[in-house]
Amino acid sequence: GVPYTIQIGDFDYEYDWLVREGVKVENHRWLGGNHDNYDNAPFSPHYLGDFGVYTVPDFGDIFYVRGGFSLDYKARRANDMYDRGRVLKKNWWPEAEELSIKQGYEALELYKKVRPTFVIAHECPVSVVKHVTNPEFALNWGYKDPVIRTRTNELLQAMVDFHAPKTFVFGHFHINFDDMIGETR
Repeated sequence: GVPYTIQIGDFDYEYDWLVREGVKVENHRWLGGNHDNYDNAPFSPHYLGDFGVYTVPDFGDIFYVRGGFSLDYKARRANDMYDRGRVLKKNWWPEAEELSIKQGYEALELYKKVRPTFVIAHECPVSVVKHVTNPEFALNWGYKDPVIRTRTNELLQAMVDFHAPKTFVFGHFHINFDDMIGETR
């Protein structure tokens, strides 16, 4: 019922239904998270891609960065598995869930040129993680630090350290959070 949407990750493992249901590509897009199917994502016309600038009519430019780290990777499958005649489908793309280091540098260079006012990403900058996580959560998964540093959250931190956008929207943490940190909402 709204004219434009962007899903900020963890959307699905199959995407053909968007076309079958007639969802307009020019109005409804999605950004990859850590729980998306990177074998199929690039073939979805609704997929934004790895990083860049997307312009929403009557709104403006949005800088976007896909991906995130799966702290639950030990419970995921990088290949299809068979168990007692059942197929357990692949649900983890370890090489693709975060941008590569090279892609990260390219994204940072574009960010520096664009100096965006509005950013969307699946993860958030590392300095924000402590505001959106329960410290026990990472420790219960066997991590030694309650704030898990990832390629993605460190890249996003480098971006906002260079230039603070007015608005930064992210998902990944399954919590509502709306606050000002520095100059950024």
